[in-house]
Amino acid sequence: MHGVAQSLREIGATAGRRSALALCRGEAGAVDVDVKEQTVAFKGSSATLRSAKWCLPLERKYFEIVILAIEHNSCLRCGVATASLGSMFSASDTGLGDDHQSWAVNGLAQVSMDNGQTKDYKCAPWKKGDVIGIACDLVQMQMLVLLNGSFAVPDGGVFELDPGVVGEGLVAAFSGQRGMVCFNLGGRGSICDTVCRFCGL
Repeated sequence: MHGVAQSLREIGATAGRRSALALCRGEAGAVDVDVKEQTVAFKGSSATLRSAKWCLPLERKYFEIVILAIEHNSCLRCGVATASLGSMFSASDTGLGDDHQSWAVNGLAQVSMDNGQTKDYKCAPWKKGDVIGIACDLVQMQMLVLLNGSFAVPDGGVFELDPGVVGEGLVAAFSGQRGMVCFNLGGRGSICDTVCRFCGL
């Protein structure tokens, strides 16, 4: 537990070079964080992590993850969340998109999620090596999803955000139970150069 907490503190301490990452749901031992490599390994129980930097109203921001390992039961979700996303530092099955304070896509289950409700998201099933990008557009009030740099449907998608719920802004977030990802929250050049009109979280 101490090692994970120290890793998360180190990410925050180097926020001048990288955006801070924080565990907001799940037990500390549910993830292994490698600060240098910017990777997160999920160890079997649900955990949700979020960026400390915000996409504010009338801003556009972008983040992405690269899938390094994935299983059929990884429950990997990517999306955005509000300031009201509650912290829950204990075992919990509540993931991103399970409440009205977050929006998420799950490319293995092929669903989008908001307020605990699921809708079809008919992308190609996510696999090792895929780059999942999330563009948060608080000008048009949309969350745009990219797969390997493409907005094209069915792999990409556009999801409408409720301005009343967005409030003061959104943070990048992702959750999972098993597997491993490399995260880019804006501290280095985008892997997907096609989204150059969005700046990094």
